[in-house]
Amino acid sequence: MMRSMGLSKKAAIDKFRRVCASCGITRKGLGVTLHGLRHQYYHDRILSIEGGMESPVKVMGHLLAIGDVLESRQYEQEGELRQALEAMRATRWAVFDVEDLDEIERLDKARVQVSSELGHKRKSITGAYAGSYATLLHLLRKYALVLKASPVASIDELASLIDKPVRAVMPVDTSGEEGDWDF
Repeated sequence: MMRSMGLSKKAAIDKFRRVCASCGITRKGLGVTLHGLRHQYYHDRILSIEGGMESPVKVMGHLLAIGDVLESRQYEQEGELRQALEAMRATRWAVFDVEDLDEIERLDKARVQVSSELGHKRKSITGAYAGSYATLLHLLRKYALVLKASPVASIDELASLIDKPVRAVMPVDTSGEEGDWDF
């Protein structure tokens, strides 16, 4: 809108920053930055759209903790494993079928929509906000059987599920933007 008032992009951004600062929207005033608010918008908005899921940065730590405990059979870390499994099972990713191309397409459309709302033409730009969906999908495939296992399964039982092959399907890029597909 400020651009339509004849301001250059830099002048519009500077004016926006001054207005926000005068309202106390600063790191010192509210403990936030304008770019941090963009990150938060991405995380909140992606969840509100059909097909949207928690961002990888919000769940990746749980999957990595699961992998660390199970792959090295750290029996003394069973409490942390149970917490990570419970946290993952509470997310939308717990019921996401990584083999269902329709689900992946819905997620892709949600990512494109939020990216557009943030003023980006390509969804890959929002990777800084979200994290790597490709890595997340890889880990979900690897630990799919673990996440579906009984909550009382032993570490050894859960670890044995990692070695089970899970069919990997990579979606086809239909966006027409070469190099933009990051699933």
